[in-house]
Amino acid sequence: MFIRARFAEILESELLSQILAPATCIVVSVTASTTQGKSLEPEELNAVREACDLAEKLHTDRISMYRLIEVRMSLIAPNLVHLLGAATTALLVSQAGGLAPLSRMPACNIQVLGRQKRSLAGFSSTTALPHAGFVYFHPLVQSMPPDLKSKAAKILAAKCTLAARVDSLHESPNGAIGMHLLDQVRTKMEKLLEPPPVKASKALPKPLDKASKKRGGRRVRKMKERMGMTDLRKSANRMNFGELAEDVLQDHIGFDLGQI
Repeated sequence: MFIRARFAEILESELLSQILAPATCIVVSVTASTTQGKSLEPEELNAVREACDLAEKLHTDRISMYRLIEVRMSLIAPNLVHLLGAATTALLVSQAGGLAPLSRMPACNIQVLGRQKRSLAGFSSTTALPHAGFVYFHPLVQSMPPDLKSKAAKILAAKCTLAARVDSLHESPNGAIGMHLLDQVRTKMEKLLEPPPVKASKALPKPLDKASKKRGGRRVRKMKERMGMTDLRKSANRMNFGELAEDVLQDHIGFDLGQI
């Protein structure tokens, strides 16, 4: 009963969400609230407590190792420390297996170092971040708007590759190259935040008052000659002055021969 009461307190205080993923928290909470459970034997209870103590000790040792690496990072990779900070540099070096393997990695692989492979188990994948590693959660990237975080992570990962290669060759021990790369990253991120240039409304061009070519040229003249009235037809429509027409009553209009 004490364990169930303690577990209920953990659920209410939201401590479980700091350790497990949200989907796993839902499963554990529903299972704990719908099952009655049973009392553990003393041997089983001792085994559970030993496992919890061991997990807590491993977590503490891991944090101590990370802190030790953070202290030594300024000597191992000074340019990366100036670019990313000691914490993120320690995470990248430990995840890659050392500074030399990290220097041989392309920027696209450094960008996904530390990415969590989550099994959504039927949940929506809308909020899933496909390329979110240690670089993505760096304060420089997180300070950008949501639609620019991916671009900022790519820029920072590319500069991480250059800084890691410099550190692997033991050049620039004072971190000057790392500070120069950091300035370049900040300049590019400021460029991303700039609004797009305003499109100036252009006035319509002045109309050209040219004479319209309606009369055409040689081709139109040839067409008029083909479709025009022939000389024979013109003679049929003409009458000589002072001559009587054959049809005085005009009964056969249109059939007069005219001057033919």
